[in-house]
Amino acid sequence: MNEEAMLKIDAAIDEIENYVSGAHRVPLLEKVLVKDDELFHLMDKLRQELPREVSDAMEVCRRRDEIIGAAQTESEQIIAK
Repeated sequence: MNEEAMLKIDAAIDEIENYVSGAHRVPLLEKVLVKDDELFHLMDKLRQELPREVSDAMEVCRRRDEIIGAAQTESEQIIAK
C-alpha cells in the first residue's frame, strides 16, 4: 500500500474521530449523539479511500485454508514427480 493511500485513510479516520468527539454529549449517560447520515457519509468516504490491496488481502485471509490446502497438494504433486 502506498504512502498516499495510507495518508488518505488516516485522514478519513481522523475525520470520523473528530466528528464523534465533537458531538453533543448526553448528560449523565456518558454517551454522544451523532447524526447517523453524517456518520454514514464519513464511513463511506473511508471505504472509498481503502485501496484495492486491502480488499485483496482481506480476500486472501478469508480463503486462507483453501489457498494453503491447494499449495500443499501442489507441492506434494511436484515432489511425487
